[in-house]
Amino acid sequence: MTNVFRPSDLTIIRKPWAQFTVSIILILLDQLSKKYFQESAGSFINQEGPFSFPLPLWITIFTSIVIIVLTLILLYKLDTPISMQQGFILLISGGASNLIDRLLYGYVQDIIAISSTRFNLADIYILAGVILILFGAYKNKSKPHSSDQM
Repeated sequence: MTNVFRPSDLTIIRKPWAQFTVSIILILLDQLSKKYFQESAGSFINQEGPFSFPLPLWITIFTSIVIIVLTLILLYKLDTPISMQQGFILLISGGASNLIDRLLYGYVQDIIAISSTRFNLADIYILAGVILILFGAYKNKSKPHSSDQM
């Protein structure tokens, strides 16, 4: 019998303290990267909402809070596969880091520019989180129901 690594071996990530720790580390990485680029290489000020929608700041802040709270509820109330839980953590971390920027500065700092698109690490977390959640939902849907979800 060989020892094969399975995602279910990552049971530590199912612990709330571990999820909180990962989220704090991701938020700190995003905030520190923004600070570094602001002081050295420069950053871009994004006063618009997600995907450059011209939304008032209060709507963006309110929507971010609602999405973070709903994602936290989904994370802790549903028995979801590990990939979905990782996606929820990334979504919460990215949303919280951008929310911090909006609350402190009234805008989000973008540090990466590719063509006319500008984004930051938090945006990457959000995108990766959505992909993991969709992947986990698809994988969970196509899997026969059993008492062990992963």
